[in-house]
Amino acid sequence: MTPAPLRGFMSEPVQYRASFLPGDTSLRAQYGSGNCTGLTVCSQKALARVWQVMRFFGSATPLMHQFPEHAEFDRQTQQGELSALATNPMAQRLFAQADRRLRC
Repeated sequence: MTPAPLRGFMSEPVQYRASFLPGDTSLRAQYGSGNCTGLTVCSQKALARVWQVMRFFGSATPLMHQFPEHAEFDRQTQQGELSALATNPMAQRLFAQADRRLRC
């Protein structure tokens, strides 16, 4: 089974006129306070988190999935990366650190 060819979508800033994109609790709290400066800061922090998520999943997807269009070289490279992740404590820490930064 092949993963669906999904694409991420980003909107910068996370605001359009007076509307903010839903889902970020800190944005909702700031919006309720009427503090526009706080909204801008929260928006920037939310965007930074989202870009980290995009970076992480952009690198994790080809690591965890096999694609039919990949050549043998790509499969061997993937296998080498997975092997390093399974056996190298430093690689494991870096992977875990990237995952932790995604949490709010």
